[in-house]
Amino acid sequence: MQVVPDKDPGTDWLERALCAAEGDAPEFVWSEEPTEAETQQALAVCRSCDVKVECLADTPTELEGYDDVFEIRGGLALWLVGGR
Repeated sequence: MQVVPDKDPGTDWLERALCAAEGDAPEFVWSEEPTEAETQQALAVCRSCDVKVECLADTPTELEGYDDVFEIRGGLALWLVGGR
């Protein structure tokens, strides 16, 4: 089953995202592939977050002017390809 938000998520969801919380939040974006432990730590936080759908819907479709990045978003591990 695919869950699709019924409107543009905007950025209000960011305030509720667990990765935005103060403290010991793990990294969620890397310029090189992270270790398995780093990936699993970030995924554990992400998968328990209430705004996974909004986060995934807000994933950039193109990274013009940026390098490739490995990112945890919406409970998934993604390679986002830059447009340099």
